[in-house]
Amino acid sequence: MKDKLDIISGKRCIVVAPSGYLKGRGARSGKFIESFDCVVKCNTTLHIEDQNNELGRRCDIWYGLPHYPSTPWYISFNLIKKQGVKLLSILPRFSLFSDTWDIAMDWFSKENENYNVKWREASLEAFDNLHRQLDCVPFTGVYAVIDLLNEGAETVYAYGHDFYQTGYFHNVASKRYEGSDWHKIEPQMALFWTLLNIEPRFDCDDNLKQILFSKFASPAKVLQQNRALFHTDLNHFFQGKRVTTLIFRSCNIEKFGLILEGIEECISANDIYVLCQKSIMRQLSNFDSNLINYGSDEAFNLTKIQGVSKLIERQYDVCLIPYNGLELRTYYNIFLSVINLGIKRVFLVSDRGALVKLDDIDLVCESIAKYSSISDEYMYLFDRFDRKKCF
Repeated sequence: MKDKLDIISGKRCIVVAPSGYLKGRGARSGKFIESFDCVVKCNTTLHIEDQNNELGRRCDIWYGLPHYPSTPWYISFNLIKKQGVKLLSILPRFSLFSDTWDIAMDWFSKENENYNVKWREASLEAFDNLHRQLDCVPFTGVYAVIDLLNEGAETVYAYGHDFYQTGYFHNVASKRYEGSDWHKIEPQMALFWTLLNIEPRFDCDDNLKQILFSKFASPAKVLQQNRALFHTDLNHFFQGKRVTTLIFRSCNIEKFGLILEGIEECISANDIYVLCQKSIMRQLSNFDSNLINYGSDEAFNLTKIQGVSKLIERQYDVCLIPYNGLELRTYYNIFLSVINLGIKRVFLVSDRGALVKLDDIDLVCESIAKYSSISDEYMYLFDRFDRKKCF
């Protein structure tokens, strides 16, 4: 069997994780992944349906266990072949999951007789050392980063890792391991933060950097990284093209000012239109963007928006909606207005600088309407039976 060092040593490696942040980023994301010498995926990432090539079509090395006995999941040999996997790097037989390992490898050994896929058991010593350092079982992706560095990779880039801050690629709930001693999040974040500062071969995307800066850096550095993430996302989605952009003043004025400032650095102010409340007009007068007076200080309302002639007289390529982290139903009238205006490309802008693309604004509105119709009953049950961890 070909030694793993020959596959990794001196290579530019990327470790892809399927966070919700990558959803909606389009084929440019896949092309970026495939620009690396060695593409690494872990566990079920190989199996995710990815019609828009946002996670890359290729996988050179896979890390994980080929079967998890507590679930119906098995690694697909067809997908191994389809994505061109050259090596399976199977987690070592560690004491905390030795029984699981035995069952998984018994299944794999029998099945692999028909496929002869190259594999090796990762270093037990290295895994044990990392476990001791973190005082928990490392996420497979975290272990893969360390293993690649140990094996002599020229560079290792963590892409899509965000420690459940944005959920999974396919809308699975986030914070799955919150409070768990099996995979402790904070020490693993600290490990990546240390690597980012002292290991020149390690780098990661701006989304993960922002999360790490928010946890470990000074407020000034956090603000700087928020801006970097915002610029990265604006450039990724709009690529410097001229786009007529509508922005709703839908968050507090301090945050909105920072957002608008960042947008004007990437998009011509002549192409930016800001719908804002009457009393906010003066506070935004120092910006170069086109301000549209909503005519009221009340919350945005579809009927009133339809009556703002300066708003409805033009067409918009993009709509940006600054997002305060409130329930989406708070933005229901804004979403309905976007549909009414016929805007197809719609993005939420988080207060940390990330853009979240809403692929189907009609479906979002349908979901909000459905939730609103049962929300009183749901909240009653939520409070009455203390169901805070059930949903």
